[in-house]
Amino acid sequence: MANIACSQKIENQPAVTQTIPQQEFEPTVYQLIDFFNKNDFEGINQYIHKDIGLFIINSQGVSPSIKSQLKIEISAAANITYISG
Repeated sequence: MANIACSQKIENQPAVTQTIPQQEFEPTVYQLIDFFNKNDFEGINQYIHKDIGLFIINSQGVSPSIKSQLKIEISAAANITYISG
């Protein structure tokens, strides 16, 4: 079983924990990898919760920073991937 959890409360909502069977989790991960390799950010964005977003944890020093992003997009002109919130 794969356990996907958010241990932090979001906008005064209870913490969210979801357990899904391994046979459902692995194909989803491979699908996301395939979307990323093809620069298909619309495909990736369908997996991001519309209200909560995607949490990115970055730890470059003593304390990590946490950001909630609502979508991932690409700039075709600059060929740069943006994560926007």
